[in-house]
Amino acid sequence: MRFREYAEEDLRSGRYDSAAFFAQQAAEFLLKGVLIKLTGSRPLTHAVSELLAYLAKALERPVPEDVMRCAEALEMYYIQARCPDARLSEGGSGRRRRR
Repeated sequence: MRFREYAEEDLRSGRYDSAAFFAQQAAEFLLKGVLIKLTGSRPLTHAVSELLAYLAKALERPVPEDVMRCAEALEMYYIQARCPDARLSEGGSGRRRRR
């Protein structure tokens, strides 16, 4: 819960880069915890969208499109917060594109 609280505080304070970073960390750790509880293991990824896909597979139900879009947007802002010079695709998928 610590990372979520940091994200909320930073968002209220206008520190958007760190808010995105901490929000991603909170989502990643939550999803990995749920996956460990359900499957006994966790995938080696930091991508929230990938973790959601693993969770969907474990639960045998699809990830709602709006949830996946939010996860991908969060990844994009997380990458930009960690790597300010990262060039991202125009589609907002959170995946880096080489130029």
